[in-house]
Amino acid sequence: MKTSTRTILLIGSLLFVASLLTFAVPSYSQQAGRARTLAQRVETLESVVLALDKRIKALEAAGVAQQPRQKPASKITKFDQLDGKAVIIASDGEFLGLVSSNSFDSKSIMNDVGRHGSDVASKSIFNSVGRYGSDVSTQSPWNDIASKPPKVFLGERFVGYLTKNELKTPRIDPEALVGYLKSKK
Repeated sequence: MKTSTRTILLIGSLLFVASLLTFAVPSYSQQAGRARTLAQRVETLESVVLALDKRIKALEAAGVAQQPRQKPASKITKFDQLDGKAVIIASDGEFLGLVSSNSFDSKSIMNDVGRHGSDVASKSIFNSVGRYGSDVSTQSPWNDIASKPPKVFLGERFVGYLTKNELKTPRIDPEALVGYLKSKK
């Protein structure tokens, strides 16, 4: 009797382990299906690349020159070129202030009691809970991954994105710009 009980327990245990493995390990047909899907995606991508290559060759044969990537009219590397002349515009078109070390100018971001320099104003990059100043807002210069940071314009020319997001180019680091403007006070 003991032998048959042990045999039943052993068979039961083996069946239990087998059922666990059935759920834990994808079947061969599931793996083969995934492999086919991946192979189809690779084929699709290869055909897209070939089509693009043909289109590029056709354009080159037709004498259509590639358009060079647009760069800012002039590369601004010194903040003194921006001081008092550049403006900050949000991605939604909102005016966020004048890049100016003048703390008395009502439009200056350095006017800490003005609508663009105060830490409580809704249109200020210094309002840490606002749309344009929060470190989690997609429209804030302080968000490391902002997808729509503000832009800096010198006259009509786009100079760069005011952002901590290093993937945006050309980029002006907001901490460096603010540090420069504070040093000019």
